[in-house]
Amino acid sequence: PKRSKMTGHGNFIELAPLFLIALATAEYLEASRIVLWGTGVLMLASRVIHYVGMTKLESPMNSARLAGTIMSLAAMSVLGLFLGWALLNRTIS
Repeated sequence: PKRSKMTGHGNFIELAPLFLIALATAEYLEASRIVLWGTGVLMLASRVIHYVGMTKLESPMNSARLAGTIMSLAAMSVLGLFLGWALLNRTIS
């Protein structure tokens, strides 16, 4: 149990700063509120689900952990796609 808590904190520390920087950059580039709120809520929900999967469920490999990870990757992917699109539009213009 102690090791899974340490792993959970490690996962959060790796992901959260990068996500917050991408979110702030998207806001600076005037992303829509839907993109900002949607990715923010998705990331928050994913981290809560991942936490439950890591600490509250018996099996170390369970669907809650997987769902949390996939949701985190989806939030980061949406922001990444938006930032790439915004960068291309600024470069072309």
